[in-house]
Amino acid sequence: MIFESIFLMTIIDISIICLTGIAFWNFYRNRHTLKHLKVFSGVALVLIGLVVTSSLYIIDIISMYLLPWVMSSEHVYRVMRTLHFNYSWILSTLGVAIIVVGLLYLNRIIFPRNIRLEDELRKRATTDSLTHAYNRSELDNIMEREIQRCRRYNTMLSLLVLDIDYFKKINDRHGHLAGDSVLKTIVDLTRDNIRGTDCLTRWGGEEFIIVLPETGLERAEALAERIKRTVQDYEFDQVGKVTASFGVTQWKTDDLAETIIKRADDALYRAKKSGRNRVEVGL
Repeated sequence: MIFESIFLMTIIDISIICLTGIAFWNFYRNRHTLKHLKVFSGVALVLIGLVVTSSLYIIDIISMYLLPWVMSSEHVYRVMRTLHFNYSWILSTLGVAIIVVGLLYLNRIIFPRNIRLEDELRKRATTDSLTHAYNRSELDNIMEREIQRCRRYNTMLSLLVLDIDYFKKINDRHGHLAGDSVLKTIVDLTRDNIRGTDCLTRWGGEEFIIVLPETGLERAEALAERIKRTVQDYEFDQVGKVTASFGVTQWKTDDLAETIIKRADDALYRAKKSGRNRVEVGL
């Protein structure tokens, strides 16, 4: 009877220890998520408490197997009955199990779901819903950040403005769904030609701005020519051939976001006045 009881208590104790180990491993794997949600310290304190509790279960297991060697079976049974065969031990063990399962549920389901929802909200707030390029409000943040970087580290910054030629005619002739498809395709074609550090934003309507950190005017102009050729050579669904005009400029030390954008936009205006499907540079 006594050894059957010890075996049963051992199984319960080991189960709690294993659950705590799994919770600790999940905590370690999700540590970046927990820091992002600012709950790292709170979960860590709970987990430390569980680890301490688990260490007591380890001591309990060792004690149960040592007791029969140092005292009589009758005495061991009384000790076991005092320690384990009462409702307080059962309730405390159940409480530890509930806490561990709760931590696992938070780490595996609730916290990752919160991160996904937060990322989705951030994405909706900073990107254009149709093309998934950055939106105009995010462009302000990008420009401020990049101009500060240029001033601090004396690096280069170029700007490229892209406008789809005769886009209104595309909408009028083929419908707005076809026009939306053209916008999304041009964004995809542009992304294929730019770097991961470059920022593609939808400025409004059929106009896009590409922010090119650490890029000189010559490289920016070459990039605009490459995108122009890619667009004009592509066969768009329903629409056929489409062209785009470009304005390119480089940041100057006294530039604000408004002045560099205006200079690029003026260059774009010259490109459209000169016959479209061109690249013009604003100096």
